[in-house]
Amino acid sequence: MTAGTDNDADAKTRACVLDELAVNGMYLKHAPAELRGDKDVVLAAVAQEGSALKYAAEAMQGDRDVVLCAVAQNGRAMKHATEDLRCDKAFVLDAVAVGGWALEAASEELRGDKEVVLAAVKQNGRALRHATEDLRADKEFVLEATALCGYALESASEALRGDKEVVLSAVKQNGRAFRHAVDDLRADKDFVLETVSVCGYALEFATDSLCGDKEVVLGAVKQNGRALRHALDELRADKEFVLEAVTASSGYALEFASPELQDDEELWGAVKHEKVKTELRRRLGK
Repeated sequence: MTAGTDNDADAKTRACVLDELAVNGMYLKHAPAELRGDKDVVLAAVAQEGSALKYAAEAMQGDRDVVLCAVAQNGRAMKHATEDLRCDKAFVLDAVAVGGWALEAASEELRGDKEVVLAAVKQNGRALRHATEDLRADKEFVLEATALCGYALESASEALRGDKEVVLSAVKQNGRAFRHAVDDLRADKDFVLETVSVCGYALEFATDSLCGDKEVVLGAVKQNGRALRHALDELRADKEFVLEAVTASSGYALEFASPELQDDEELWGAVKHEKVKTELRRRLGK
């Protein structure tokens, strides 16, 4: 076989591999060894599926462009990068900025580095779970993290998930972060009142008894009328209470009243803005 024929065959193989990688990056596993060291081929693979980095040649696992491409597609691909890259702060900062989960495979030193962890949390709040235990128990740091992403509360130490200041910081960023507060706080009426005044939807994660407490539910509804959906059924069927909720929420609470009360003319009369009435009728199919 001539050199020209060999080159034609190699080009055909490469083209076929690239076609396969366009729909299945993990096909890199079956590519010839020389192609698993071909940067353009590996980039095509990891752009389709970051975890394909596992099957790249070692030189490619240490190539910054390739690893960043892989991490952007799947942060967990970072575990297939070389140790040198996983210990390189400048590179890890770039990596977690595009794939927060890359923090999981960073060196222990960098998982305890505040700058690195905050960059990861900014990209994916739940990446805090991969920070060192010391950082997850550092109140000042966790306050910074929850201000970036409320869901970071999930991975804070138990003591901080029971810290009112930390929990409120998380709820201000994302009301649903309240689910990660300790049970005692979610059962604390005074604290729940403060929480729902910041984000009404936090009511969803209060205890059942507080979801049936008129003062608490009204506080949530005042902040967000649609928080009534998280009240107990008996409150949503209590006309006197629903009237108060509808009035306090510019009408929006009516959407989550009991089916019977959604047809109540007096309650509809409490919705003063025609725009709100139109939206409610559309949403309720009235």
